[in-house]
Amino acid sequence: MNKQVKVALLFLGSILIFFLAYFFLKGTLLNQNDYTYYAKFQNVEGLKASDKIFVNGVQVGFIKSIGFISKANPHDVLLTCIIDKLIKIPTNSQLQVTSITLMGNKGIDLKLGNQTNFYQNRDTLKGLEEVGMLDKLTASLDPLTQNAQLLLDPNNPKNLQQTIAQLHVLLSSMTQLTQTLNQVAVANQNSINKSMKNIEILTSSLAANTKNLNELLSNTNDITKQLKNGDLEKTLTKLNTNLDDFNKIVKDVNQGKGNMGKLLKDEKLYDNLNGTINSANLLLDDMKANPNRYIHFSVFGGKK
Repeated sequence: MNKQVKVALLFLGSILIFFLAYFFLKGTLLNQNDYTYYAKFQNVEGLKASDKIFVNGVQVGFIKSIGFISKANPHDVLLTCIIDKLIKIPTNSQLQVTSITLMGNKGIDLKLGNQTNFYQNRDTLKGLEEVGMLDKLTASLDPLTQNAQLLLDPNNPKNLQQTIAQLHVLLSSMTQLTQTLNQVAVANQNSINKSMKNIEILTSSLAANTKNLNELLSNTNDITKQLKNGDLEKTLTKLNTNLDDFNKIVKDVNQGKGNMGKLLKDEKLYDNLNGTINSANLLLDDMKANPNRYIHFSVFGGKK
C-alpha cells in the first residue's frame, strides 16, 4: 500500500469520525427508542435544533427540528422534540422556552402537570414563550408594590403615615422627658455633687479600712470554725438533760410533791401559814403600840 492510499484512507476515516461525532452530539444516534413530541410556539427566538430539553434541570431530550407549520401562513412555529420515552408526560404539561446560561443560550423547560392521563408518542404539547427579564422583574416587584400600597393606604390601620405620626409623638415625648431630666439635674446639682462626694468618701473609707475588714472577716471565719469543730453535741446533750430535770421539778410541784408542791397545792397548809403570818403581824403591831406590856425595865437594873 503506497503512501497516497494511506493518506486517502486516513482522510476518509477522519471525515467519518467527524460525522459520527456530530450526529452523536446532536443525539440523533441515541433516539431510536425515544418518543417524538411536537409543540406549537408563536416565537422561538434564540432556539435552534439540538438545543436541550430539561425537567427540573436534568436533560431528558433535545430539539430535533424547528419550522413553520405552514410556510404559506408563517404564524405558528412547530418544534419537533425527542424526549426519553421513560418520562411520563401528563396531558396538562407545557414546554416553555428558557435561558439556560448568562450568555443567552436557550433551551426548553418541560413543566410536568398533575393529570393522570399522559401524552403518547407523536402527540402535540402546548408551548409557552420565554418570560422576559422585564416581566420577571415586574413579577418580583409586584408583592413589594402591593405592600407599599397597603402601607400608604389611609384606610389601612397599619399604614405608614400613622406609623410615622406615632413615631413623631414618641420622639416628642422623649425630647420632653430629656429636657425634664436635664432641668432636674440642674436644680439638684448641689445635692448630686454632695452625694457623689459622700460616695467618694465612703469609698475612700472602705479602701482605708480594708485591712480591718479583712481581719474582721478572718475572725468571723475563725469563730465559725471553732463552733464547727467544738464539742457542740456534748453541750446540747447537757442542756437537754438540764431541761429534763427542770421539767421534772415543775411536774412534781404541779403534782404537790415536796415542800414547794405542798405549799402551792395544800390549801389547808396555805391557810394555816397565812393565819400564822397574820397573828405575827398583829403581835408585832401590838408590841409597837404597847411595848411596856411585853418588856419591863428597872431603874436599878432589876426586874419587877
